[in-house]
Amino acid sequence: MSLKTKAARSARKYQPCQHCHNKPGSRPRKLCVDCHADLSIRKQYPSRADSRDVLKVLPEHLRPLPQPTQVLPGTPEYLDVLRARHLAGEQLWHPDDAKRSDD
Repeated sequence: MSLKTKAARSARKYQPCQHCHNKPGSRPRKLCVDCHADLSIRKQYPSRADSRDVLKVLPEHLRPLPQPTQVLPGTPEYLDVLRARHLAGEQLWHPDDAKRSDD
C-alpha cells in the first residue's frame, strides 16, 4: 500500500465531528458518539436516507386509485395521463381505464 493510499484512508477514518469538531465523526451523519446521542444536535444534521427521494415514493399498491380515463393506451395523450398520475402520487393504472379493441 502506498503512502498516498494510507494518508487518504487515515483522513477518511478520522474526519472530525460535524458539530463539535473535536472527536472523530464515526456515527451516522458524521457526528461523534456524544453529539449523535443528543437528539437536538442530531436533528440539525439530516440523515442521508432523508435526502433520498426513492424512500419517499410509496409502493404502487399503497397509492390512491386515480379516476379512470377514456384515453387509449399507447397514445401520447395516455403518457400525459400517466405522467400526471405519477406527479399526483396516484397509482398509474385504473382497472376501468379505456382498453384497446385488440386487448
